[in-house]
Amino acid sequence: MHRSENEDTYYCPVCKKFLEFKCPHRDCDVRASCKELALHYRQRHQGTNISYGTMLQVTLNVTNNQMVLVDEFKEKLYLIQNYRVNNNDHVNPGYLVFLTFHGPKTRPGINYELYASSGDSRVGLVSDTMTSAVQGTFLLIPKDFVSPNHEVNLEVFLQAP
Repeated sequence: MHRSENEDTYYCPVCKKFLEFKCPHRDCDVRASCKELALHYRQRHQGTNISYGTMLQVTLNVTNNQMVLVDEFKEKLYLIQNYRVNNNDHVNPGYLVFLTFHGPKTRPGINYELYASSGDSRVGLVSDTMTSAVQGTFLLIPKDFVSPNHEVNLEVFLQAP
C-alpha cells in the first residue's frame, strides 16, 4: 500500500484502487477518504470532539458498540469500541473497551490513555491505536462500574501525532 501525493489517500497496487473507508455510523453507507469521512461525520452525525494532549471526559452508554471521536482538526475519526464479556456461566463480568483509529492500518499508532471510574475506584489502559487494533489490547471495565442507565464514565487522552 502506498501513500499518494495527497497524504490522506492510500493506493493499493494489488487492487489498483484508492482506498476508501466506510462511515462508522451504523445507518450510513458513505465511503470516503479519512479526511472527507471525518468532515462528513461531523456534519451529518453526532460525534464527540477531542483535542490532542487534553484529557476528555465522556459518558459511554455500553448498549452502543461504539462512540465516535472527531479530532480537533476534523481530519481523523477515532472509535471507542466496547463489547460485553460473555462467559459460559451467563454472568457478565464487565465490558472490553479499546480505542482505534478509523482509517488505514499503515499509519503509525497514536498513543492514548483510557480510564474508567466509579466512586473512588479507577481502572486504566495506556496503549496505542495500532496495538489495540492488531493485538487486541483492551481495558476490562467491571460491571460494577456501569450505572443502572448502562453508562460508564470514561476519561480519554490522545497524544499529539
